[in-house]
Amino acid sequence: MFFKTKHEPSDTSLNITAIPSSKSKRDLEYDYRFEDLFKELLEIRPSLNIEWPVENKDTVKASHHGGPRNPETIKKNYIWKGFKKSLDKIYIVDDVITTGAHFRAMCEFLTENGYKGKIVGLFWSRTVHT
Repeated sequence: MFFKTKHEPSDTSLNITAIPSSKSKRDLEYDYRFEDLFKELLEIRPSLNIEWPVENKDTVKASHHGGPRNPETIKKNYIWKGFKKSLDKIYIVDDVITTGAHFRAMCEFLTENGYKGKIVGLFWSRTVHT
């Protein structure tokens, strides 16, 4: 899992963020799962660098419910908060990749706001059987 071995690189090279949720952080139904996940990771690896350079202005309909899947449309709802550190590489976490529109929008938005480092996407999903 996330246990340090003598062959692993230093945590100082691990910079993590997440693609913004479809809900604005001002929305009462905002989902804090990424923040919760990252808090757990920080308990295991306190030297990780967690950054939140991008937020949504407004709540939008989730893509899986017919919301936007066009990167240009998605980017129009982003707010640039910026990085606290200069980063050579950032890992972007998202809950699922379907069309790649949100990942593409995030990558383009970071680049348009001056980020020049490497970007790596990490995606997960789950199936709920009913």
